[in-house]
Amino acid sequence: MKLTYIISILFVTISFFSCSSIEVTSSWKSDEMVYLKDKNVLVIARTNRPVIREKFEDNLVEELERKGIKSSASYRFFDILNPDKKLTKEETLAIRDKIISNGYHGVILTVLKKVEELKKPILEYDTEESDGVTFYPSYYNQFYNYFLEPGSYAPLDYQYDSRKEVKMLTSENYFLETVIYNLDDPIDKELIGEITVKIKEPDDLDETAKSYAKKIGRHF
Repeated sequence: MKLTYIISILFVTISFFSCSSIEVTSSWKSDEMVYLKDKNVLVIARTNRPVIREKFEDNLVEELERKGIKSSASYRFFDILNPDKKLTKEETLAIRDKIISNGYHGVILTVLKKVEELKKPILEYDTEESDGVTFYPSYYNQFYNYFLEPGSYAPLDYQYDSRKEVKMLTSENYFLETVIYNLDDPIDKELIGEITVKIKEPDDLDETAKSYAKKIGRHF
């Protein structure tokens, strides 16, 4: 699956099971992170989907500003970083030079690293009554039993009742990586931080972008 397609569906997949949640799976930062407050920082979400790019960049800029870090969203100034285009070393250096020439000496770059597809079984019951009796498993009769019963969400015994149907619903988890660079350092030592986040079954772009920015902001 091409990365552009993956990114195009990011954060618009509807979760059938729960609200999305975000967790940091790995992080690292050097002692130089404290100097980021002295720099003008460019925030980049590397995607060619304008709405996603704007939401993520604007929310992270807002969070960084609350931390006292002067920052700007890249979409307001640069039409760069097509995620599917493999850049040469010369092209990459040209982008770096362009960023520096516009007064930015720090970069916070977010990219989509992985998509994890989920398939979950959902039982649907025909609620047609026969002689006043609805054909549900017995654990449906009490909240206590239903809450404890693992079979309430999975087909443990498909032959239990011929009037039930199993459907497989699909959703996704997303792994995003944010890397932080100090462009004033030697070119082979610019990396000063990295944060990887897992976004579970996102169902709202606005809320996901806000929550992601807050998670990232805690590391500054």
